Amino acid sequence: MMHASARRHLNWSPEPQLGTHTAEVFRHDPYKPNATVYGYAASVVPQVPHFVEPEATMMPAPEFATSFPEGTRHPSLWGKVSFVPFPAESFVQPVEALPPAGAPLVRVFLGQLPYFVTDMELAWMAYYLGGGNAVMWPERIMKRQSGGERLPTGCIHGYATPEAIATMAARMHKRMLVDDTGVWHAQDEEELVALSAYVASMKSDKTKRVPGRPYDTVVVQEATSNFVPACPVPLTEFPTDRSAVKVPRATPPAYVPPPAYQQFSMDAY
Repeated sequence: MMHASARRHLNWSPEPQLGTHTAEVFRHDPYKPNATVYGYAASVVPQVPHFVEPEATMMPAPEFATSFPEGTRHPSLWGKVSFVPFPAESFVQPVEALPPAGAPLVRVFLGQLPYFVTDMELAWMAYYLGGGNAVMWPERIMKRQSGGERLPTGCIHGYATPEAIATMAARMHKRMLVDDTGVWHAQDEEELVALSAYVASMKSDKTKRVPGRPYDTVVVQEATSNFVPACPVPLTEFPTDRSAVKVPRATPPAYVPPPAYQQFSMDAY
């Protein structure tokens, strides 16, 4: 078995065989009690999802950039992975992206998005990068801290048809890294390998990460949690910059001395 200190540097897979390597450790997936996942040393090979050739019906195609805009956080990916810039003008979700009336909807989970992702950016990604689809009623997933404070995460729950989720997963799942100015979107096997290797390097070396930004590829899948919050947090509520907000200490109440002691005389009675 692998030494305990090395188990912190593992990639996990549902298969006991990854290429020519055999797993040395395994564990049970707590979210799927009957499932077993196997661990591989991170130095073996970055896990690359199986490439799915986009179908012609998954259009419209995104417009790729000829150069990356100023402010892009991962410029070393240029020439290795296709880059799709965010729209310069406000994006309005087309009507044809919406599910037909009466269509059955299921919850969809999207992870590894920026904390500050907006409704427009999410709608744009689902449409142009997700094959002309839409995520309905998106809500930001909050994480409760030990002190009771709820902080936003880069994870979102929403609703979509099963067909839309399958299409978005084929085009977006583990194929995208969201940047400040757009999205790095792997178009073929070669780009997918380059993007996966870049993400693996950020995971193993914290100095390569951009603070406050995702350092993993986007996750798109049908939600496994059936919990629906009583008060969902819409994407329009942006997380505050805690480092820039100074909360003044509560002013203690003014000291009020006790009433002076009064000596009573029995002569008054």
